[in-house]
Amino acid sequence: MLFRFGARGAFSFPRAFLRERALNASGASVVPLYWFFAVRNWGDLVGPYIVQRITGSVPVPAYSEKKSHLVAVGSILSRCSDSSIVWGAGFISEKDTLSATPAQIAAVRGWHSLKMLERFGVEPPEVVGDPAVLMPQFYRPSRCEKRYRIGIVPHYADLPLFRDVLLPRDAVLIDIRQDVEPFVDQLNECEVVLSSSLHGLIAADAYGIPNLWVQFSSNLVGGGFKFNDYYSSLGEPDTLPEMVLDLPNTDWLDLARLASLHRDYPMHVGLLEAFPWK
Repeated sequence: MLFRFGARGAFSFPRAFLRERALNASGASVVPLYWFFAVRNWGDLVGPYIVQRITGSVPVPAYSEKKSHLVAVGSILSRCSDSSIVWGAGFISEKDTLSATPAQIAAVRGWHSLKMLERFGVEPPEVVGDPAVLMPQFYRPSRCEKRYRIGIVPHYADLPLFRDVLLPRDAVLIDIRQDVEPFVDQLNECEVVLSSSLHGLIAADAYGIPNLWVQFSSNLVGGGFKFNDYYSSLGEPDTLPEMVLDLPNTDWLDLARLASLHRDYPMHVGLLEAFPWK
């Protein structure tokens, strides 16, 4: 049976099947993995990156809802089938549904997603946390020299808003659509990160960069749910964004002074150990 996620999260059956078959024939070990790639986005690319670093196997797009597969990172929990093995994914909205009970749920992104599982009658996991917080265990930039006071990371849906915005000389616009390592490299060149992208904030937290959740528009699906889901795993479930709607007249330096650093992740203990794909 073809995977019900369709083109927004899985290759077409022939393409994915042939890719997996070719890798197997070459002797490569593979991990069937579901991730969202209709739009190029660091927050979706980081899942396959981490899975490959942990397993040493090549992530291949899951193409069948009947075949055991991993679901790791992203707001994709509602798209699982009963063959899904979940690690660190979450819901995108409190209105999300769960059409099938996953075969195993080793961890979810935060307490909001966990409570939704309970509401659906699904036994919740004991571990919460977004696996992207583990990135420093798998990649460290070779250079950590700070070049900018401020790094601004818009969600990809907000990027068009910055087309004609003139930023201060000590600020840089960071494209969330980059590959995993170049994005981390550029992020680490900044003293402070202002982001409307959830994984811009998570990456900044992971690498010890003070950051601030900012909202540039109402363009994001699910509103603030996924942000508060992540922040609930830090013990800060009621965090609100700073509204920034007049971009040409924004005082970016004033905003940067509001940034803070999350140094402690007690609820993420056991996240790596909970990795379920053996």
